[in-house]
Amino acid sequence: MGIQQKAGLIGEDSRHLFESLTQHLDKERGDKQPAFGGLQPYILKEDGRLLWLCNEHRLQYENTARPA
Repeated sequence: MGIQQKAGLIGEDSRHLFESLTQHLDKERGDKQPAFGGLQPYILKEDGRLLWLCNEHRLQYENTARPA
């Protein structure tokens, strides 16, 4: 099974744990660092994949993604 196929196996629980971990790590880094390392969540309309994108790459997906 390739990486693309495995990516579809990530469930809601895993996404919740990832969000909790990221929030915890952000608090550890201090106030000078942007939340989530400056990344913003986007869900692709086509297949529901969650992408964490910087502002530069977010613009590439703007027409095909919606905010999470």
